[in-house]
Amino acid sequence: MHTSIYPLLSSNVKIVYGKKRTAIYNFDTKKVYFVSLELADFLEMCNGIEDLQELLNKFKKASSKRIQNFLKECKRKKIITLHNEQKNYCTSSEKRMKYPTVKYEEPRHVWLEITWKCTLKCRHCYCGFKSQGREELPRSKW
Repeated sequence: MHTSIYPLLSSNVKIVYGKKRTAIYNFDTKKVYFVSLELADFLEMCNGIEDLQELLNKFKKASSKRIQNFLKECKRKKIITLHNEQKNYCTSSEKRMKYPTVKYEEPRHVWLEITWKCTLKCRHCYCGFKSQGREELPRSKW
């Protein structure tokens, strides 16, 4: 008998897509992890409604074995939770992060993008992904 497992992206996890890879911010553990674009795409699908086998059947960008190993690491790092029954939860990490479940008295994370003019070589850089077509803010508006 096959037991269904329903992976669910944790509520205080934010996925930020970059040009070549993706960052996963876990605001509960205060950790940042870097993953490939295809594994981040898989995490976005972990909505607690579809079981793991359904997700693996739909997702052809990476091997099932690679994804299963990745999910074990994500569970260990508290990026996802695994459930034996469906969890009705919103599917967009953007919507989840709008109203965090934990309220903080001081900022826990600040992200400043002061300029689009850079070498795009920093490990954490995601400017190259979203800077196309954007203009610099003139100094007069600072």
